[in-house]
Amino acid sequence: MSLSLEVRIKQKQGLCLHQIQSLKILEMTGEEVNDLLYEEYLENPLIEIAEDRKKGEGQSFMGAGYFQVHGLKDVPLDIPAETPEAWKKELSEQIAFSKYTAAEEIIMKFMIEILDRDGIYRISIEETAKILGCPIEMVERCYYILQNLEPAGVFSLNIESFLMKQLKQKNLLNPHLEYMVCYCLEDIARGNINTIAKKLHIPVLEAKNYAEAIKTLQPVPINGFGEVKKTYLIPDIVIENTGTGWRIFLNDEWMRNYAVNDYYLKMMQESKDAELTAYFCRAKKRYDILMDGIEQRRLTLEAIAGCILKYQEDYFGGKGHKKPMTMSDIADKIGVNVSTVSRAVKGKYLQAPGVGTVEIRSLFTSSPFRQGGESTGIDRVKMLIKNLIEEEDESSPYSDSRIVQLLKKQDICVARRTVAKYREEMNIPNLSERRIQECIAL
Repeated sequence: MSLSLEVRIKQKQGLCLHQIQSLKILEMTGEEVNDLLYEEYLENPLIEIAEDRKKGEGQSFMGAGYFQVHGLKDVPLDIPAETPEAWKKELSEQIAFSKYTAAEEIIMKFMIEILDRDGIYRISIEETAKILGCPIEMVERCYYILQNLEPAGVFSLNIESFLMKQLKQKNLLNPHLEYMVCYCLEDIARGNINTIAKKLHIPVLEAKNYAEAIKTLQPVPINGFGEVKKTYLIPDIVIENTGTGWRIFLNDEWMRNYAVNDYYLKMMQESKDAELTAYFCRAKKRYDILMDGIEQRRLTLEAIAGCILKYQEDYFGGKGHKKPMTMSDIADKIGVNVSTVSRAVKGKYLQAPGVGTVEIRSLFTSSPFRQGGESTGIDRVKMLIKNLIEEEDESSPYSDSRIVQLLKKQDICVARRTVAKYREEMNIPNLSERRIQECIAL
C-alpha cells in the first residue's frame, strides 16, 4: 500500500469517527452532554473545571463564557412530568378483551374507578348495587371477576382479608396466624411479641416466627403496580418573549464551565519528549472532536428552534392553535436531512410561554388532517372532539364512531381509533364511563 493511499484511508476513518461522534452528541439531551463532558474531564488531563474563573480567563470549552447563559434565573428546571394513574388503566385493560354485557362493563369500570389507591375495595357490594341501581347478584358477579385480576389480592374488601389470602396461597394459614392478622397487626408493627404470645398462649419464639411470616407479606395489593415514576423535565431549548421580540437559547446554565488547562497545554507545546507530546496531541484531538460535536449540536438545535418559532409564533404567544408542521418542513428550511432533525429533537423538551414545557416531537404532525382542502392541525381536531362531547345530550352521549361521523360532516376524516386516542389524551371518559357519571349525577 502506498503511503498516500494509507494517509487518505486514515483521514477517511478519522472523518467517519468524527461524524459518528457528532451524531451521537446531536441525539443527547443537555444532561447527557454534561455527563459526557464530565467523563472526558476525568480522563483527559487537558480539560479542567473552571468554576472560579472570571469570564474570558483561559480558553473556555466553547468560547469564553459559553455555558454562562443569562436570563434563566426565573425558569423552573425541575418541572415534574405527568404521573397519571396508570394502574387503573392496566386494570381496565385486563377486562377489555373479554366478552361481557354492556351492563357488566359499566359496573366493572365504575368499581375500578372508585377502587382505593392501595387496591382495597372499601365500599360494600350492597352499597355499590344501590349506587348503580342494579341487582346485587350482578354486582357480586362482577366483583368476583375483578377479584381475579392482577396483581393478586386486588379488590380485597380489607387489608386483613388480603393478608390471609397470601398466607393461604403459601399454605401457612392457621388459627394463630389468622388471629394475629385480625387483631395483632398493631402489636406486630410495634414489636410487642410478648403481648402477642400472652394473647395466644404460645411460646414467645413461636409468636416471633409468626410475626416474621406476616412481615414478609405484601402490605397492600397495589404497591407500585402500574406506577409511573416521578421524573423531572429539563427543557433543552428555552423560547421567551422579551416584550420587544423573541429570544431563543439553549438551557446550559446548569452545566459546568469546562476549560483547557493552560499548564498542560503549554507542556504539550514546549515538551521535547516525543512520547509525551504524542499523548497530549491525542488528548487535544479528543477535545477538539468533542468541542466540534457540541458546537454543531448547538447550531442545529438553535436553527430548528428558530424555524419552529416561525411556524408556531401565534401558538407560543397564546394567539392561536398549533399549526401543522412536519420534520420535513423544518429540514427543508435549514437545509439538512430529515433524519438530522429527528435525531436533534429526540428526547428533548422545549419551554415557551403559553405552552409551558413540551416534548419537541409533540409539536410536529406526521400527516395533517384535511378540512375543505386545507390542513387541520391535531390541536384543532382535539378541540372539535372536546366541543362535540361537551355539547352532547348527557342522557345519550356520543360513541367514538358517532364522533367520527360528526367530524366527517365538517369535512374532517379521522379514524375511530384516532378519536379514541385523542379523547384519552384529553382525559375525557369513554361512552360507558360518561354514562356512569350521568347515573351517579342522577
